[in-house]
Amino acid sequence: MTAASAAAAPAASRFRLPLAFAIAMRELRSGAGGLTVFVLCIALGVAAVASIGSLAASFNEALARQGRLLVGGDLSFELIHRQANAQERIALDSLGQVSESAGFRAMARSAAGKSALIEVKAVDDSYPLYGEVSITRAETAGPVWRTPGVVLVENALLDRLDLDVGSPLTIGETTVTIGGILGEQPDRLADRLAYGPKLLMSTETLARTRLVQPGSLIRWTYRVKLPEERASDRGALAAARLGIETEFPQAGFAIRDWTDPAPALRRDADRFTQFISFVGLTALLLGGIGVGNAIQSYMAKKREIIATFKCLGAPSRLVLVVYLIQALLLAAFGIARLVGYEVLRRWLGERLSLGWLGSQNALMGLVFVSRLLPFVSFDVISYAAGLTVLSLWRFALATLAGILPASFLLAHFGAGMVAGEAEQAMIAALGLGVLVALPLAARFMRERLRRRTKE
Repeated sequence: MTAASAAAAPAASRFRLPLAFAIAMRELRSGAGGLTVFVLCIALGVAAVASIGSLAASFNEALARQGRLLVGGDLSFELIHRQANAQERIALDSLGQVSESAGFRAMARSAAGKSALIEVKAVDDSYPLYGEVSITRAETAGPVWRTPGVVLVENALLDRLDLDVGSPLTIGETTVTIGGILGEQPDRLADRLAYGPKLLMSTETLARTRLVQPGSLIRWTYRVKLPEERASDRGALAAARLGIETEFPQAGFAIRDWTDPAPALRRDADRFTQFISFVGLTALLLGGIGVGNAIQSYMAKKREIIATFKCLGAPSRLVLVVYLIQALLLAAFGIARLVGYEVLRRWLGERLSLGWLGSQNALMGLVFVSRLLPFVSFDVISYAAGLTVLSLWRFALATLAGILPASFLLAHFGAGMVAGEAEQAMIAALGLGVLVALPLAARFMRERLRRRTKE
């Protein structure tokens, strides 16, 4: 071996990343149909995991957004068996506007002797602090439950006891009048599990029933509406909670705020999210099996090309990196196809829809022109279109319109070359050139006319 060949050997085997990238892009330009299953597996796996995270985030965001309506206030303090004493009530009143309510189960009896288990909720005149109570078929307008001796009941109780609005109903030691049908309440979700139809009354009506006795299983809830400047301050919420817990450590308050309005519901949602996450990871694992099979099949089809590379002196490392780059690029395209647009929208905001990027017609025309160009990779255009606002039906229409004429002319060009009819092949080539140049020329003329109009 001569000195020149010895010096050339390391240079020939030297690995160059730009060369590997150029070769990979040239192969992808001819299409990556063999890796379609690969891209689909990557996209489905990523979509499964991403959708689970989005679902959990949306649920938590919805809870936080409706937190005040679900709690019925900014803060909620709950006691069982007893009301707040004078000192506790003074401390609660110092935080802001307070609404007191009592919740318990009781039996309701009709004049005909029928009875049913009900969920009673007695509230003061400050209720509700947030939102409104929905009432249907009310005898009078306004909050009729504040009238002593008048209650609101759910329609299920009327059906169960064969009653109607205006009928008498006995609860405890008093008889009340049904003033309307109870609908949605702002703090309904925060209430405990109901075993019967709900009934809403005032605290004055509750006193008439004489159901509040020592040892009665009654939940007393004190909802607090903080001043406006402190209501949205999470630090103020934490300070208010800590102040009550520190001042009355033995009171037994169960405290909630609007940032976590339904802890039990949130825990159930977290368990559901964990379960769905395992399902998503299983789908991702199955997608990995599909990825492996797709890569293996793709590489089997490339044996002749790899053999050509080796005959031309390409080192094994270069061949490996060429196909690794192709796999990584297609994996990135598969991820971008489903989640890339949302990521770009969060990063760029409204800029993603400015100019021609926000025009359905412009994007549709761009896809149409790219389909006419045989040297532009269809896959790259397809994945790039997924990152824009282009609708699916416009994308499909532009693809169909671009593929049909080009395919027709290319078929005639190939038939002419095979048959040796140079004239027919030349006509097909010219037709293809005109087809490609026509939209570009139209675009050029439009811009030129626009500039002349402005001048």
